[in-house]
Amino acid sequence: MGRLISIVDTYQGHSKPLVISNLAVIMSAQSGRETVIADFDFDNSSDIPVILNFQPEKTLQDLQAAFESEDNLTLKDYLGVYKPGVFFVSSENGLQSGPGAGMSCESIRKSALKLKSTFEWVLSSVNNNLDERSVSVLDSSDMVLMIMEPHLFSLNRAKVFFDRLKSIHYPVQAVRIILDKSSFKDGISRVELEKFVGCGVLAEISHDPGTVLSSINEGKPAVELSPHSQYSVSIKGISRDILREQERYLKEGAGFFSETGVFLNERNNLKGKPYPRQAESEDPVVSKEQAIAALKQKIHKRLISEFNLKALDLKGSSDLKKLQEARKLTLEKIEELMAEEGKDLSSREERSQVVSQLLDEILGLGPLETLLKEEAISEIMVNGKDRIFIEKKGKIQLTGMKFDSDSQIITIIDRILAPIGRRVDESSPLVDARLSDGSRVNVIIPPLSLVGPAITIRKFVANRLGFPELVKFGSITQDMVDFLKICVLLRKNIIVSGGTGSGKTTLLNMLSSFIPPDERIVTIEDSAELKLKQEHVITLESRPPSIEGTGEISIRRLVINSLRMRPDRIIVGECRSGETLDMLQAMNTGHDGSLTTVHANTPKDTISRITTMVIMAGTELPERAIREQISGAIDLIVQISRFSDGSRKVTHITEVTTDERGEIKLLDIFKYNQTGIDASRVVGTMSPTGALPTFYDEIGAHGLNFDKKILEENLCSNTR
Repeated sequence: MGRLISIVDTYQGHSKPLVISNLAVIMSAQSGRETVIADFDFDNSSDIPVILNFQPEKTLQDLQAAFESEDNLTLKDYLGVYKPGVFFVSSENGLQSGPGAGMSCESIRKSALKLKSTFEWVLSSVNNNLDERSVSVLDSSDMVLMIMEPHLFSLNRAKVFFDRLKSIHYPVQAVRIILDKSSFKDGISRVELEKFVGCGVLAEISHDPGTVLSSINEGKPAVELSPHSQYSVSIKGISRDILREQERYLKEGAGFFSETGVFLNERNNLKGKPYPRQAESEDPVVSKEQAIAALKQKIHKRLISEFNLKALDLKGSSDLKKLQEARKLTLEKIEELMAEEGKDLSSREERSQVVSQLLDEILGLGPLETLLKEEAISEIMVNGKDRIFIEKKGKIQLTGMKFDSDSQIITIIDRILAPIGRRVDESSPLVDARLSDGSRVNVIIPPLSLVGPAITIRKFVANRLGFPELVKFGSITQDMVDFLKICVLLRKNIIVSGGTGSGKTTLLNMLSSFIPPDERIVTIEDSAELKLKQEHVITLESRPPSIEGTGEISIRRLVINSLRMRPDRIIVGECRSGETLDMLQAMNTGHDGSLTTVHANTPKDTISRITTMVIMAGTELPERAIREQISGAIDLIVQISRFSDGSRKVTHITEVTTDERGEIKLLDIFKYNQTGIDASRVVGTMSPTGALPTFYDEIGAHGLNFDKKILEENLCSNTR
């Protein structure tokens, strides 16, 4: 693989085409190797043909077409030959509508790599706009030469260009300055220039206007026209310096080309074979993952020692402007340190990833930050530092992400809990909390967790699904939706039942959307997840005890308090314990149309679970009395289940009634029957059972309409 040297002129003029043309000719002569000039400057009309007095017939587009064709022509057949050993391919031939018209970034990258694989030396002309096409060439480059002149205009533009390279996380250790017209009497000195721009000077070119003008006007490179001129001597010196670095790299694996990170990539490409220069005293070859981890640790340590993070005072801060300013300052410092320390990473994508990871670790939630941003992920589960699982499209899968240590997880946990005034330690090793976006978090640490700190995050979905989406997914049918809407409008008390992660809260939120806007609604939750669209809503959230064990406000207490708030409907996010009794009493005492959820796998299990939770309230009511409370309070159970393929479906819509003896009787109105599995997807039918609800006559009495035939004739079906 050859070397690609990209040349950029920060101060638009004639310097770049002169340097490229002369350097290509002399490098071919000094090295005895074939050299190619590739004009990748698509924004400016090329002056290289003027210097060479030669315009090739074919262009980069023709070269790209050759890669895709099946003809037997070689790469060199598509290049112009200036002289033996020196080839030229232009971005235009004077006949096209525009330079490089139609070439994509990927085709440009492939062209650059193809040229590198064929020629020892590739000199490319690149514009200084840093657009996507230019960056695709720079990403393939082994060295970038930035031409500038010793005056303030050029100095400022060079500084801007160099800083922009750093901002896109380009490995700036691959960049060197060529100082043109360095012999200007009052020009800025080399030392001042290097200090201001932050980049080293590779070589200087003497100011030799006579030679330059002759070269341009006669259409011949100066190194051929006036080989002993000051200009030619300077160009020859640049060529010798580059060739010397290549020779040093090939013999010793040291020097410029090893420090730019290309060395690491090439060494990795050896697939385990030792590099020729490796001796026993050298450090062992490390994997890319180990190198990145070491780099992150090194930058992190320097950041702590050189950057006063405490001065940012971000603990628990909710000031958006303050957070944005802190993020900006921290990012600038990380990019500065990356430019200094990231010599083993030549990939701009990898460098950007490391910068992003460091920023997330310092100011965000570390590896969790990326997962929280991905909309397709519904749940994140951290099982110690080495295992992070996610739930995506209903399926749980292990990610490749890891924390560096348990202490890093604890830091992230503290960052989650600080804004809400909570903390976790050995005396209080578990906690429920909520992120700023509404996502629900559970944390448990050693000694209770034997695998290390564990975090479970159920993500809040900003754009919640509605019934139309559920119908489309096959989770419910439109007839079932219409029936449930009728039940909500009739103020029926509804229990949504299901297992963990089955979608109970989502379904509860959807049912609440049917509540008329003129009703006063009180919602009660452990962690506020319900997002009702009505205006007259009061949201209550329970409070755990403090570290001293005081100040707890339970769900049960909030349910009792809500009765004094003149609610039309009470919605409890989940009944888990004694609050179930108070919820039943509220349903039985004029607060019809209330909604809640319960953990249970079937409607029958729901009744048993509610009975058990009422007993947990500490009352000594006999079971028969509890059952009477249940039958009098609950009108409908909506059962939702998660299946093996990750899909969620409403499996039962069941009415709670009583028989002649006063015993609870469950009457299925709609039911889902699984019939098999097709291509790993659960297949079944959703249909009415043929039974009419006992309250059917109320539908017409309240001015509502629901066709009886839908319930009787099994018209509602779904085979998904």
